[in-house]
Amino acid sequence: MHFIVSGHGHFATGLVSAAHLICGDKECFHVIDFEEGMTSEALAAQIREKTASENPEHTVVFTDILGGAPFREASLLAGEYPGVQVVAGTNLQLLVEAALEQDEHADAKALLDALIPKAREGLDTLAASLAVSERKRQSVCDKETEGI
Repeated sequence: MHFIVSGHGHFATGLVSAAHLICGDKECFHVIDFEEGMTSEALAAQIREKTASENPEHTVVFTDILGGAPFREASLLAGEYPGVQVVAGTNLQLLVEAALEQDEHADAKALLDALIPKAREGLDTLAASLAVSERKRQSVCDKETEGI
């Protein structure tokens, strides 16, 4: 699998740097930062160049926000390469899971079908997490007092 990570400013560089710290250096990541002063055309050319050099059916373009230039340019490119998958709202958990599970899926679509629910589950608040933990603890306590 090949993962192109793109976003505004140094979003992609920072996210991939963090992913490397967690799961080790993975050669699957390619960073394309959309920096101040860069045109959408230049961004599109970089995404196109990287996509054309890889197997499109095993390529995912991870972007920062839905509707932003990186997402738009990647989406236009996916029209030319139907196997390319495009993600908006990329987070660190999603990148780490992708790097660790990339060999377990036949293509980029299958990988994302498995990972997107996990990435959504990873978005939480402390209060909600504590409430779930308390409900689980209470459930265990209830089962222990119920008897056989």
